[in-house]
Amino acid sequence: MSSFFCMPFSCNRQIDSFDRRQCNLQTVPHDVERYARWLEELLLDCNHIKELPKCIFRCTRLRRLSLRDNDIYRLPPEISHLVSLVELNLGRNDISDIPEELKNCKLLQIVDLSSNPITRLPATITQLPTLTKLMLNDVSLTVLPADIGQLAELRELEVRDNLIRTLPPSLCQLTKLQVLDLGQNELDLLPPNIGNMLALRELYVDNNDLELLPEEITKCRQLDSLDACENRLRQLPDDIGHLEHLTELNVSNNCISDIPHSIGRLKRLVTLKAEKNAINQLTQAIGSCVSLEEIQLTSNNISEIPSSIGNLTRLKFLHMDQNHLTTIPPTIGGCAALTTLTLRENQISELPMDIGKCERMSVLDLCSNRLSYLPFTINVLFKLQALWLSENQSQAMLKLQQERDPRTGVKVLTCYLLPQHGGQAPESERPAAKQAFVGGPKVHFPDMNNTVEEEKNMPLGNFERHGTPHPKPHAAKMKKNTIDGHIIHHDDEQGHPSNIALQPKRSTDNSFVTSPTQSNGAPGTSSTVLPPRSALRLPPVPVQQYVPENHTTTPGDHDSGTATGSAHSSQQQLNNYERSVAFATGTEEEHRQARLKRVNTPHYGKQKAGQRPTNPTEVPSRK
Repeated sequence: MSSFFCMPFSCNRQIDSFDRRQCNLQTVPHDVERYARWLEELLLDCNHIKELPKCIFRCTRLRRLSLRDNDIYRLPPEISHLVSLVELNLGRNDISDIPEELKNCKLLQIVDLSSNPITRLPATITQLPTLTKLMLNDVSLTVLPADIGQLAELRELEVRDNLIRTLPPSLCQLTKLQVLDLGQNELDLLPPNIGNMLALRELYVDNNDLELLPEEITKCRQLDSLDACENRLRQLPDDIGHLEHLTELNVSNNCISDIPHSIGRLKRLVTLKAEKNAINQLTQAIGSCVSLEEIQLTSNNISEIPSSIGNLTRLKFLHMDQNHLTTIPPTIGGCAALTTLTLRENQISELPMDIGKCERMSVLDLCSNRLSYLPFTINVLFKLQALWLSENQSQAMLKLQQERDPRTGVKVLTCYLLPQHGGQAPESERPAAKQAFVGGPKVHFPDMNNTVEEEKNMPLGNFERHGTPHPKPHAAKMKKNTIDGHIIHHDDEQGHPSNIALQPKRSTDNSFVTSPTQSNGAPGTSSTVLPPRSALRLPPVPVQQYVPENHTTTPGDHDSGTATGSAHSSQQQLNNYERSVAFATGTEEEHRQARLKRVNTPHYGKQKAGQRPTNPTEVPSRK
């Protein structure tokens, strides 16, 4: 019979990597001290750590320490206890001083101190024999250590965005250096022995004050990328073609007047950027750079594209805006891989038919030129997604119409944006513009001075009506029970006053009184009142007498001489009115049918809901 025994098993808690990046830590976790004996990698980037505890420096096996993007303000001298340290990253902190004891970390290969307010570098930093990568970007350095050449194993040196004006001669002793970044400094000269850096592959000297690149730079035959933009360079080395491994050349924003003919030897050149210079002519040798994929020559003085451009079968991007181009060579059709062609702000008057051979073209920018037509072969560019002919163009693609060139009789394409401003017909050949409509009234706006004088000469208190300037007078249309509200026209020969009173004057007994000053006769004398007339040119309407609703006319009323119900009294009341605007009315029968009947206002609370108000003249009958 077999027997089983339980063997005790203990979990091995050896941890060699501790990662607490972006954890919003204020201090170093206590777990670091727990695993200090076995820890080899400690990553505490992007936190808010201010101080480094002593437990970190007990990690004697630690090989990688990354504390980037924290608030550390001091690096303790105990850093020398990390004798196994290979990589130290302290970028983007507040460290102002590097201790001398850093030289004891003999195995250090990568040191990143970028973006710290370091006032000086310790002289012992050059005593790190195994250092291969040193990054000192944005640390306000003014000089590099004079013995920096002792870092014999250095492969990459980055000192971008500092205040360095001169370079130590020992820099050229770094024969194994592959990447040298000196951009955004204040350099005005490169060391003449820069050709000794035979292993150099990337050189960045952009945003400086350089006026010349030394000829010795052409000895760096392994150079792959050269960036010298935004300087004051006037020319390039004549033997720049010796840089046979060069794939990227950036000399934008300089004062270069021409490109050396030797550039044709750069068989591996992929990108050429030379915009914002003073280049007058592009050499024919550019066609020998068979690996070119991008050419940027915007803002120069180039007047002609060399015909050898057609040899660049790999060319994808060609930018030649803001030059003095007048024509495009027919050999452009040889650029079969061309996808983007921008020729904005030139003087081009015609495009070659061969442009239709660029079957992969997707963007064609021709704004601000002198084009009158487009070649008919534009229709075969099936991958074209943007055709720009004007800066105010609202859509990327336009609808083109077919026409024939009157000069050659060849089919061409046009649209509403053609011809462009430079190719427009002269004023004498343009068709006459259509005249505006002049059949209606005109509105004149006199100047303010004349208006003020006219207002002073005008009589006060008088209104003058002038005929509306219609093209034709409208016929008057009389409608049943409508009100004619036009202003009455008064003739001067009839003796009517020029003023029109709009309100009658009332006496204390609510009777109307005629002002003696408004009558045509002498004061105190009676005058004959003419019936009011309509503003329309119609016969006068007879004046209707007002008869009260509940009054019955009897023969005795005419003889009584009283004011109520008599024709004489009604005529006297009409004489008491001032001259006013009159309204035309209908016949007596229509007037009675349209007469309004007064009914008591149904005030709230005085009658029951739904009860019809009674006539005050009627006596309600009792049931």
